[in-house]
Amino acid sequence: MKRNILIFIIFFVPIIFTSCTKDHPEAITDLIIKNNTGHSIHLKIFLSKNPLEYQINKLDSTEIKNNGGKGGGFLFWPFETSDSVMVTFDNIHSIMHYKNENSGAIRSILNFDNWEKLKKQKYYYKYEYKFNKNDYNEALQTAHNNGS
Repeated sequence: MKRNILIFIIFFVPIIFTSCTKDHPEAITDLIIKNNTGHSIHLKIFLSKNPLEYQINKLDSTEIKNNGGKGGGFLFWPFETSDSVMVTFDNIHSIMHYKNENSGAIRSILNFDNWEKLKKQKYYYKYEYKFNKNDYNEALQTAHNNGS
């Protein structure tokens, strides 16, 4: 009897567990950065070695698509791996966005709380960050305070 139980455990339990697992689809995250300022925006996202750069034209938006991998969840890349982002308006006025809210822009793009959730499903996430006139005015004031 013990031998039969041992055979059952060795051969059939692994089959039961492997046959019950699902192959999860890739999780997709769309991050939309919208420009409501009336000014062009250049983003320079600082990563470990090479910065990523995005140009957002006046009254336009850009979309960053992320694949989280099989069974993966929400992916906030490239912002989750960055410590800072330089936002430049009209190629003139720049302001730094940091993960630490105590320095740089008041409403940092690196702070996920500043993103609006548009859609959340089991394997699909969509969030939006909107640059507005206040962001532009803050960059303008920062540039003025720094003498540029």
